[in-house]
Amino acid sequence: MRAARGGAPHLERIVKQYFRPLFGKVATIVQDGQAAGQFRPVDPVHFIPSMIAVIAFHFTNAPVLRMVSRIDPYSPEVVAARRAAVLDFISAALFREGATPPQGGRNERAQ
Repeated sequence: MRAARGGAPHLERIVKQYFRPLFGKVATIVQDGQAAGQFRPVDPVHFIPSMIAVIAFHFTNAPVLRMVSRIDPYSPEVVAARRAAVLDFISAALFREGATPPQGGRNERAQ
């Protein structure tokens, strides 16, 4: 709880070392996509945490999801389906109408 209020010294180090550089890289990708006309105008400061929440909530809420849906949120099939749903959701939120999102994901390109 202290960390959430910003009172944990280790949180500052983690943010400086990991979160801020990653946030900056994602913000640059969003801004570059906007400049190229592929992405809608969104504020990275608001879009990035929302995007992270869509990705992370499935895993942080897995025990409740298991009880509600009676599925295993960690099964490979469910994770693959969730990944596809998240990519679809984020693409719909970010890409301009008529822009074509890249097809396939990291795993599909590697094969």
